[in-house]
Amino acid sequence: MVLGSGSLPGAPRTYRNGTHRGIDFGCGTADRSGYSIADGTVVYLVNDYEDSSVAEREALLEQASIAGFTPHWTLVMLYGNVVVIDHGEIPGAGRVVTISAHLEEIDPSISIGGRVLRGQRLGELGNRGTNASAEGLRGASDPSLHLHWELFIDNWYLGSGLDAGTTVEVIAMALCGAAKTSGCPA
Repeated sequence: MVLGSGSLPGAPRTYRNGTHRGIDFGCGTADRSGYSIADGTVVYLVNDYEDSSVAEREALLEQASIAGFTPHWTLVMLYGNVVVIDHGEIPGAGRVVTISAHLEEIDPSISIGGRVLRGQRLGELGNRGTNASAEGLRGASDPSLHLHWELFIDNWYLGSGLDAGTTVEVIAMALCGAAKTSGCPA
């Protein structure tokens, strides 16, 4: 389940002077896993993230406000435990990279430079890197547990430059297609 329109690419992120580049999928409960959408190579991961204090998080976000944009180092802090996979060149699409963030933990089989297969478990979904986690809310005690997932094609995030309505249409086609997956528009 997508958490809402603010959970889609292109939604403003005023608290960090930026734009949301991914899709937030709500978990509903703890102990859920995230999986790779396609074969690929792990090009970046953080599997030992330690949440900052609320004050440290606010200080970093204030720097983004002053800068007028969200610096890369701020995004890295906000991702928490994260896996970035290069899925390579996909015919008819381009070079595809995915980011799975806010993971509670990374599966021990995942390593930088390692190959992953479509459907392989990446880790447990969570809220690492979020304000709730900085406040000490983790696991089943946090109703906002979610997977922050980004899809980049040729270095452009899915929905980049599109209005909200078109972004919803593109995401529905990309994630639902003709399959009519539960939660997809009819």
